[in-house]
Amino acid sequence: MRIQITTAKIADYQGVNAIVKEGQAEHSEALPHIFMKVEQAIPEPYYQELLAAPNKNVMSLLG
Repeated sequence: MRIQITTAKIADYQGVNAIVKEGQAEHSEALPHIFMKVEQAIPEPYYQELLAAPNKNVMSLLG
């Protein structure tokens, strides 16, 4: 399988959010006193801010 790393775009929001949510779920199961379960890991407006910020990058994996 070939894996391609790209800079995420607005259209990648659902996939990026799903990956971050999965990581959040693993953390909340292991350390429930620190992390909580969430339905939406990254609010879409915040995701858009990250993409627009000149000093931040959100990466996306395609495989």
